[in-house]
Amino acid sequence: MATSPPPGYLSDTEFRFPKNKADAIISTVSFPRKEFCQSVIWFPPSQHDGIRQSITSPFQRSSNPGLGPLERLPPELLNNVLLGLDLQSLFNFGQTNLKSREAEAPELQMYSLTAVKRQFQLPKCDMDLLKRFKSLPGTYNMKQSTYKSRMTIVSAYKALMFVDEYPYRPSPASLVQRGQILNFMGTCALPYYDTSTSQVEEGVSCAGCQLLVANGCVMHDMQLWSWAYEARNTLYSRDGFLEHFRWCKQAQRRWNESDEGKNLPPDLRSLLDYSRQEVDKNT
Repeated sequence: MATSPPPGYLSDTEFRFPKNKADAIISTVSFPRKEFCQSVIWFPPSQHDGIRQSITSPFQRSSNPGLGPLERLPPELLNNVLLGLDLQSLFNFGQTNLKSREAEAPELQMYSLTAVKRQFQLPKCDMDLLKRFKSLPGTYNMKQSTYKSRMTIVSAYKALMFVDEYPYRPSPASLVQRGQILNFMGTCALPYYDTSTSQVEEGVSCAGCQLLVANGCVMHDMQLWSWAYEARNTLYSRDGFLEHFRWCKQAQRRWNESDEGKNLPPDLRSLLDYSRQEVDKNT
């Protein structure tokens, strides 16, 4: 997104509202986005029935932070062991201790194996140490890109651990863009738990920004359209959306048009009803 919005997109002054209106604002001019969850690895919730208890019930954790005999295995063999586990065993292993959790789910930023080999020019001995991940065919990212075949991808973080030892070329824009798509292919969506409020949040988007794009109101101005398109694809926490609402002219207009949620305009009602029905179908 550009560093500053085009003129006229944001309100000139902050929109102030009493705290008791916050819930009504959230329910009136924000909506859940099923596309975000389905832009990454996604399965119908019913397929998780067999492992749901393993991630909602605590396991006895060992005070020993190591992996025991498994630490003697080379990384590629440990990776093969983990890839051979069923999901129940993999979740159990990840909850043994923090070391096993790191082995099961390291920090994720993915590149294709071919791109890493070409870009970082690592020798074969180092390439063999990289943990490899076979992507799943499916539809990924917010552009709904479809991949019918599997590809081998690796963690960019792990590859960069070897970079200091060998010269490499800066990543071109095409590699970075490709890597952003691959990140979706090695990721799944999880809700956010706010420990201060004990609330679970899955994020919302701005109905005002969405309808501005959907109704074609900004097609005449490419800068305005580009900003609005990215704004409508932003996912906010509850507090984040309320901060956005204070300055978003479109969300404020929709709030006022609806008589503060009492009488929704047809296009706003249609958007909210459709998005919530889609979420309910996949819950």
